[in-house]
Amino acid sequence: MRNHTGERPYVCNVCGRGFTVNTILLRHMRVHSGERPYVCVICGKAFSQSSTLNTHMKVHSASPKSNSGQLDQQQEQQQASQQRDVMKFQVCAWLS
Repeated sequence: MRNHTGERPYVCNVCGRGFTVNTILLRHMRVHSGERPYVCVICGKAFSQSSTLNTHMKVHSASPKSNSGQLDQQQEQQQASQQRDVMKFQVCAWLS
């Protein structure tokens, strides 16, 4: 209903921008904090929103016309290495 009334009770204390929903304000705060919790497991690029990461992942699924087999293999190796690193971290955190 707030969309129709124009009410924006959730206000950013940094820039003063108002929002109708608290979760959108929390997402907006990442603009000011620089937090980027969504990281691409293939190339390591980080994003502030999961939807942006999902869009970015399409870059990796599209194969270039030349050397596509070689690039795909390199990407698979890099992704596997990063997944092993994540697993090592999770196991170490669990054991401690």
